[in-house]
Formats: sequence, structure tokens, C-alpha cells
Amino acid sequence: MQSLKPQQHAFWKFLGITFLLFSVDAMFDLHFRIKMSTFGRIASYDQRALSHYLWIIPYFLVFGFLILKVIIYSSSIAVKVRRQIAVAALLFLFGAVFLELAGTYYFVVEGKLNLLLMLIKTGESLFQMIGSILFINTFLFYYNSLKKEV
Repeated sequence: MQSLKPQQHAFWKFLGITFLLFSVDAMFDLHFRIKMSTFGRIASYDQRALSHYLWIIPYFLVFGFLILKVIIYSSSIAVKVRRQIAVAALLFLFGAVFLELAGTYYFVVEGKLNLLLMLIKTGESLFQMIGSILFINTFLFYYNSLKKEV
């Protein structure tokens, strides 16, 4: 198998760190713990107020930095692989970020479980799973293409 160029190595390293942090966050439910610890300090108790969502700022800073690094070093990766990773990331993040926030806000406004909320939460998990499957498929495609070059 061929050895990676320094830019390719950096790309895979930052992508791996990003996945590791997402996994740790999911395993220990860190985003919920951070959210709960910010209430009354920097975030509002009123769940309808925008200040209620200030706990997201550290996530945008950390993951924004990592994603920026991934984008910078992505030029060293084959265009097809880069495109597949981008599609997988957009689908995963649509579920993990947008639909999670939409579901949380909808629950705050409605105050009860109903069919629409369950559809939002199902869509959240579905988009995350589809994104994860596309990531795995992309990595297998990339690995197999490296094996063929040998």
C-alpha cells in the first residue's frame, strides 16, 4: 500500500479526531451535560429565548476548527472521495445539529410528545444513520482503491 503524503496524513488525522470527539460526545451525552450546566450562568432558563442555546458556541468553535482543518487538507484527497465525504457529513450534521435543535425547540413550544415530534426525532436518527453509512461506504471505497494501486 502506498504511504500517505503529509497533507493526506493531516486530513485523515483531523477527520479521525472529529469522529472521536463526536463519539465521546454521544457516549457520555456531553452536549446535554454542557447545556444543563450553562443554565442561569450564560444561558437563559427560558427555552424559547435564543440565549438558551448559547451552550452551542463551544461546539461550533471546536468542531468548526476541526472541520476547517479537514477542508484545508482535503485538497490532497481524490475529488470523488472528497465529494462523498462532504455528502455524508452534510446528511449526518443535518440530523445531528439541525433536526436535534428543531426537535428540542418544537418540544419546548408544544410541551408534549406528539406525532410530529416523533417524526422529527426519527428523521434526526435517520439522517445520522444514513450519513454514518455513507462515511463507512466512502472509507471502504477509498481503502479498496488504495489496495488496487499496490
